[in-house]
Amino acid sequence: MSRAPLAEINRLALATAVEEQGLTVDASALDRLALVTQRLRPWPDATPALRALSGRFTLVALSNATTAMLAAISRRGTLPWHCVLSSELVRSYKPDPVVYEMALDLLRVEPEQSMLVAAHPWDLRAAAAKGIRTAYVARAGEGTPEPTDAFDVEADDLAHLARTLIE
Repeated sequence: MSRAPLAEINRLALATAVEEQGLTVDASALDRLALVTQRLRPWPDATPALRALSGRFTLVALSNATTAMLAAISRRGTLPWHCVLSSELVRSYKPDPVVYEMALDLLRVEPEQSMLVAAHPWDLRAAAAKGIRTAYVARAGEGTPEPTDAFDVEADDLAHLARTLIE
């Protein structure tokens, strides 16, 4: 598993794709294109669902994105996180167990006191292996659970998840 910052990995992947397609793009253009991830917008249901949950639960983003990327996305979407944690803090990436351990340690919570919400079944499997409860939120193009997956909660979207957890 690479230990390079995600921004470097994105830049290298972009350069490789450009080269494989036989295109010519100068280095400064590649640098600008590689930063497109900082302009991502959250899913449309994210902000209202997180607001609904934020009065009842401590909301923490745990992501493989860099802290800068997470700050930009959170600001752009006015996401009401209580804390944002990047895997770059431990110089690794999920599903490495050290990322989940870092979050639990920094937040001073036991695994059973936490829940990872994700659209990526691989992420939820890794969290479950650490004893963290799991909530799968279906998102087009983000991954489909295996027949053997058993998540604590499954939701069609974040609004559905919020209703399920608040009721």
